[in-house]
Amino acid sequence: MIGGEVKKSMKMSLHPANKVPGR
Repeated sequence: MIGGEVKKSMKMSLHPANKVPGR
């Protein structure tokens, strides 16, 4: 997993609607 993905995951946590599997 890329560090950037982890940050994005945290941001996505704020927006579950934007949480897309495989992203």
